[in-house]
Amino acid sequence: MIIDNEQLKQLGNYVVTQMQRVGCDNTLFFTEKWLAEHHVKNAPAVVELLEENGGFCDCEVLFNAMDCLLEDEDENPSTKMYQLTLDRIHEEKNRLN
Repeated sequence: MIIDNEQLKQLGNYVVTQMQRVGCDNTLFFTEKWLAEHHVKNAPAVVELLEENGGFCDCEVLFNAMDCLLEDEDENPSTKMYQLTLDRIHEEKNRLN
């Protein structure tokens, strides 16, 4: 297994926290930061897995990849993110574009 479900949930929860704080900058900045800070040795393979499941930036990791990779909706960090104000994220992305 490239990354186990518990690590995936921890990654997602971290990204949720950062997205609430600053939004998405259309990169995998927070995803890659978490992988580095947690010394995930196979980080490039994790990024590839996330991208294969639609996670090309931090918000897409939450909205796409987490939905594909985690089956338990109650444990899925994307569920938390969906409950946040989606308008804030879209406004941030539009501002950066």
